[in-house]
Amino acid sequence: MERICKTCEATFEPTFGRQINCGECKQKKTAYKQAERAKQAEQAGKFQDVDDYVMPDTQRTHLDQIASETVQKVRAELPTVKLTTSDLYVIESCSECLVGLEHNYTKRVMFNRSDVQMLVAGHLVDAVASTAVERVHQNPALLGSTTFAAMYRTFLPMVISWAKKNKDFASVELIRDVFAELSGSYVLKTPRPVGATPPYPAEVSADEPGVQLPPPQRITRQRPCPYIDDAAQRFLDGN
Repeated sequence: MERICKTCEATFEPTFGRQINCGECKQKKTAYKQAERAKQAEQAGKFQDVDDYVMPDTQRTHLDQIASETVQKVRAELPTVKLTTSDLYVIESCSECLVGLEHNYTKRVMFNRSDVQMLVAGHLVDAVASTAVERVHQNPALLGSTTFAAMYRTFLPMVISWAKKNKDFASVELIRDVFAELSGSYVLKTPRPVGATPPYPAEVSADEPGVQLPPPQRITRQRPCPYIDDAAQRFLDGN
């Protein structure tokens, strides 16, 4: 027996006796209530443990699609480059974090039962940015991809903007790498030895059967201290 949805006024077939909203409106109301409860919990200082956090299906589906499309484009633009697991991790995580920053896919979670951190698209965004900078300097061929180069040059300034707005969750040490890259002063901490041939360091081809990407990085934040360089501290202070 058809009913009229109390929210959108569309007709629908109920799946239980007291149902007053169609399936689509019911899902939207459920998602809204869950988000409200999560917001109330955060305001009360109660944060979900990072190991228990599950990203909403809509966000995960969106991120998976973008990451997959980005990898395919980069592969097509670099047909002669043998991408490693490290390369793919950087490509995928950067594309996901970029979307996360654009769509506010953020979540505050608890690390080690005491340290509250912010995830962006399921990642620690400054750790992803620092890793990307290091990887690009280890394998500059990545910038031969128009897709990756454009994403990389868009992503790093967005991480800087995120850090300025979220000082409590930004690591000075990690942001300093991004700051150095944008200012042209980044120096690779573990440079490739002169005359060395791949793999470096201990790289595994992403095309090998059974190879899986590493999990999202979880790096404990180091708060600002008097021993960081002045430029990084001025940056976090907004100057």
